[in-house]
Amino acid sequence: MNYLKKHACDRAHSRRDFLRGALALGPAIYFAPNVLLRGAFGSPSTAPRNIILVELIGGNDGLNTIVPHGVNGGIYYSEFRKVLNIPKNKLINIDGEIGFNSALGSLVDGLSLQNGLWSHGKLAIVQGVSYPNPSFSHEVAANIWAKGDPTAAAPDGWLARVLSQTAGGTFTAADISDRTSAVFSNASQLVPAVESLSSFVFPYDFFHSGDAQNRRDTYQTIVNNLSGAGPGKQKSVADTSASVLQLIDAFAGIAPIAPVEAYPQDSISDALQLAVTLLKSSLGFRFIHLGVSGFDTHANENAGQYHDNLIKTVADALAATYSDLVAQGLDANTIIVVYSEFGRTVYENGSLGTDHGSVNPVFVMGTPVQGGVITPHPAMDPNNLTADGELPMVADFRDVFGTIVSKWLQLDPATIFPGYTVAPFGFLP
Repeated sequence: MNYLKKHACDRAHSRRDFLRGALALGPAIYFAPNVLLRGAFGSPSTAPRNIILVELIGGNDGLNTIVPHGVNGGIYYSEFRKVLNIPKNKLINIDGEIGFNSALGSLVDGLSLQNGLWSHGKLAIVQGVSYPNPSFSHEVAANIWAKGDPTAAAPDGWLARVLSQTAGGTFTAADISDRTSAVFSNASQLVPAVESLSSFVFPYDFFHSGDAQNRRDTYQTIVNNLSGAGPGKQKSVADTSASVLQLIDAFAGIAPIAPVEAYPQDSISDALQLAVTLLKSSLGFRFIHLGVSGFDTHANENAGQYHDNLIKTVADALAATYSDLVAQGLDANTIIVVYSEFGRTVYENGSLGTDHGSVNPVFVMGTPVQGGVITPHPAMDPNNLTADGELPMVADFRDVFGTIVSKWLQLDPATIFPGYTVAPFGFLP
């Protein structure tokens, strides 16, 4: 599906071209007729509980993020990462065995406002997260995490299943991207993908911007004619198309919030600022997904401190986001989950990089979170690796998401992860 944005075209459009483009209009949304006619979420006295999912795309090197400097006598340095390691003087020690890469310092102590998530006990680290028989394919592994299904066979995303049990609001979920993540696959509600407020507009011809209203009027006429066609697919298309127009108009009324701390000047910061803006708006957004690319580090992983700088950028943006959530009065109702489709190999490769691995830490952060190290680090024993040569799994990712489903969203996790018995963790009350 096409993402709604301004575009230039240097050829004339025929009527057929316009109708084809208009009927395909949809900002990377999953089909959901009549969603804008539903009531607002929940009761007026119940504050909505929000989730921001931050996906580190490509497979983050968890061993160089939460560094097992003392696990199994420091074998991280002597056996697995002889060159591609994080020196002890660049670590923020946690418990004598593991430590934060100092690039994550803003998550530990905060930025200028000192809203340190870790130092205030609001950051939980779940180590060794994976699932049985892990995939080492980016696409398959990402779908597994999105579907909440180690076989990746589920037709819908795990958050889509959550939405199906959530009282329909006008707008509930969004993806801050140019496309909608599989975590929302087959959602029963409208899920737009949007990269910025300014670009979320009805498409028009860049060279004939004065004709924008005529184009929209024509589109509205088409929608009206389809609506009168009676029940069936045509009416469903019309309902969804009308909803898109309402969505565009609603976005036009959203005012960006003024950040209380300086964000880094990068796309992840822009996306997280937009996430807070959507949660703060009166439209009812509660579930936000966004992705950060650049983590597929097969070679020269830390040339020019590449990986350190990448995770620092993410950490600083998250720290600024938390300060904004506090300032906007959203922090008590919002948690942030940071994960990747897989980790990297325990052994560095000959190109001073790491290849596709399995286990990885997941971060859950926010004012409602009971922080700390939730699970032990996997044993760093070269004689006790998996058949794939990987560290053994400590936690199943469905237990992480299932904890959020049961404790945060107060839904039955068995309906979200069918066939799996969730063992909740203690990072939420």
